[in-house]
Amino acid sequence: SVKKASVTQQREKEYRRQESQERSRLEEPVRIEIIMTITALVCVLLILSYVNLCGVVGTFINQLLFGLMGIFTYIFPFVLFFFVAFYLSNRSNRVAKQKLLSGLACLFLLTGLIQLIAGIDENRKFFDYYVYCSDNKCGGGIFGAAIAVPLAKLFGTVATAVIIAALMIVFILLLTGKALFRAISRA
Repeated sequence: SVKKASVTQQREKEYRRQESQERSRLEEPVRIEIIMTITALVCVLLILSYVNLCGVVGTFINQLLFGLMGIFTYIFPFVLFFFVAFYLSNRSNRVAKQKLLSGLACLFLLTGLIQLIAGIDENRKFFDYYVYCSDNKCGGGIFGAAIAVPLAKLFGTVATAVIIAALMIVFILLLTGKALFRAISRA
């Protein structure tokens, strides 16, 4: 009688566990759609904030993002949506996560290149890049300055552009998984 009760309890426990797993499998697509809907909403609000159609919060977000990323902010909503969709569809894929990180690194380097093109002012303090890019909606923001300013001080403007471009190529190769020089030699 005790063994039957124990077996019955184990079966009930297993049944509840399987039922819970089944329910979570059914809820997963809904959860993903909710995340994508919220991401789309955030992206639309970001775009609206760029044209001052999002009130006080939009103004704050606008200033914050331009201070952080400079003119890259204009394409940030599209990049954000793509990255979230890519991540959600490839969550368990280690290679896909590596590609996502490579893409993020490449975009981070792009802000450095943008800031380098916009100009490095040796008299400007580091945080002043944030304020300047936020106020004028230009440059690569503080992220770009974090890359471009130290490299430019060490290597000069031209060498910094070459270094950033080379690093971007490395991350693009990691992102695509294609060998660039092999493709060039076949052509």
